[in-house]
Amino acid sequence: MLTRYDLLAAHQCMLRGWLRAGGMRGAESPDLGPRREDLDEVRALARARYPGGIAVDHDQSWAAREEATRRLLVDPAVPAIFDGCVSFQGVEVRVGMLL
Repeated sequence: MLTRYDLLAAHQCMLRGWLRAGGMRGAESPDLGPRREDLDEVRALARARYPGGIAVDHDQSWAAREEATRRLLVDPAVPAIFDGCVSFQGVEVRVGMLL
């Protein structure tokens, strides 16, 4: 799964992004990722751009999150979906922001 954390790591350094994605499986390396505060700030800034957006509850099962995402996608009153879940042919994706 590709996360915001992975994208921020790759943005800082492509090699770091490659390593985080499993470029050297089995090799131990220190965690050089962005701080949690940075990730929370990026999330807050992104969500602030789309007031009225709805976050899918991540404490539910995958199937429940996927169903909630489907319901929100067809609702024209929802400007954005945060942490929506979709799958296709066995590939599951949690999307930070769906517009």
